[in-house]
Amino acid sequence: MRVTAAEATDAGSDCLRFCPDKFAEARIHSCFTYPLDGGLTITTGTVGVSCSCCNDVGGCGRRPFGLRPPGPVAAGSALGTFLGRMAHLEAAAVPAFQRLAVELSVHGAPAGLVAQALQSAQDERRHADMVCALAVHFGGAVAPVEIEMFRVRPMAEMVAENAAEGCARETYGALAAAWMASAAADADIRNTFASIARDELRHAELSWDIAAWGGLPASIYENGLESLRIGISARPPSEISRLAGVPAPEDAYRLWREIRA
Repeated sequence: MRVTAAEATDAGSDCLRFCPDKFAEARIHSCFTYPLDGGLTITTGTVGVSCSCCNDVGGCGRRPFGLRPPGPVAAGSALGTFLGRMAHLEAAAVPAFQRLAVELSVHGAPAGLVAQALQSAQDERRHADMVCALAVHFGGAVAPVEIEMFRVRPMAEMVAENAAEGCARETYGALAAAWMASAAADADIRNTFASIARDELRHAELSWDIAAWGGLPASIYENGLESLRIGISARPPSEISRLAGVPAPEDAYRLWREIRA
């Protein structure tokens, strides 16, 4: 998609208006004035905006810079397909945290933050395996993770990504996982997400520790929260809501309000 400078002089402020829904059952997730995840780039003469789309009804993991949208996989049940998408995002979070650890080290972060990022990568590898097993059990499949070549980014880009992907998105994801651990009708899903929720809470805490060290760009964080609010407004299919315990929009909004406050 391309818009002209006359249509938008500041794509950052108009991002949510210009980013379209491009993937089935997806909602706008985050828009940044630097390429984040290989999404559609909108140019307004001087400003480039990357639009990334994700079905956020069940929360999503931290995505790495350069993540490409998943390719098609064999269709399964609605629940299997949903869990397959979640497993793909859990798998993508592994290199996201590995790369975060490298960038933290390069930019002189405390060793404890680097170690926690590496531990988070190990957590996400375990999450990916667990959710993949659930997806397969319910007839789903998981697309391979495809990422552009890694480069160490300026610190400003790293902390901006952390504000949206970590402080906004992972904090909500921890609450959503805890909700699923309590509300899912399927015992295996409950147990899986009880384990994931504990780890995701630590990952959210890490995000805020990074923000305390490196800064929290207010506009990026607010934009991340607003796009997350849009993303969780989709009502999940009844099978997903019942068996997986994915929060309905009104419940998701209450969780969102907890982090918004």
